[in-house]
Amino acid sequence: MAKKKKRTLSPRQKTAQPEPVAKLIVTITPLIGISLDKGLLIAVMTDPDDAELTDFRMAIDRPFFKMLAAPAARCRVSHTTIRDEKAGVDRKAYVAFIPAPAKAVIEGAIPCGAKLGKDPVFFTVSTEQFGKMDRDKLRKILFVLHPLFEAVLPQVLPAKHDLLTEFAPITVARRRNERWQRIKAEVKMHLEAKAPEKALAVLEPLVFTKQPFAEAEKLLGEMLYSAKRPEREEPAELKALRIEQLMLEFTLSRLNRAPRSSPTPKQRAAT
Repeated sequence: MAKKKKRTLSPRQKTAQPEPVAKLIVTITPLIGISLDKGLLIAVMTDPDDAELTDFRMAIDRPFFKMLAAPAARCRVSHTTIRDEKAGVDRKAYVAFIPAPAKAVIEGAIPCGAKLGKDPVFFTVSTEQFGKMDRDKLRKILFVLHPLFEAVLPQVLPAKHDLLTEFAPITVARRRNERWQRIKAEVKMHLEAKAPEKALAVLEPLVFTKQPFAEAEKLLGEMLYSAKRPEREEPAELKALRIEQLMLEFTLSRLNRAPRSSPTPKQRAAT
């Protein structure tokens, strides 16, 4: 009986790895649905490794799920990866606008769909009319997902829409917060480099001005207090008094080191 030849693998075959399989399942977490005059504005989240969702539409769920047609030219979507601070993980966030027939009442649990590659996926968004929404909840989501709403809202709403009016101060607050985060990072960099005078130079213009930056004032006080190195921890009331005293002393020291202008010829003549 003839012996079978043992088949050997080439080095290339031995080291070949299977192609990665795309993640075909996506977990969609709806955050908010806002019913507007001309459509539905939604925000949802997925896991950061999930494939990108596209082509958001409203849907029907009976007798079977089916995405409804909508004019693609009026649909808008924006997405990014954000940090979920409470959970300590990243999330992929989406804000999408889906146009609807004029005067359509969109409220309650609204079935929606999106494309995952070429396949539809369906989810339900709890939706309220804009005028009836809890303002605190709305502002929190507008703040957290600000870049996404900023990319979508001006494209789908008229210039004087109430939602844009609501969004404007959130934009100001967001810009201010972003600026403060950059300032804090710069101060931290100088302190870690053992250069406290540079850290003070960053904070002083924000504190000693007509409109002081409250966060900068607080951080400056904490830095001055920390520099005194109290031997033991003090009660909060005493610490607050000491910080006020140190801030006053620092303010006076700034006045003393401020350059004095030279007297004019007229002033010299008067003396």
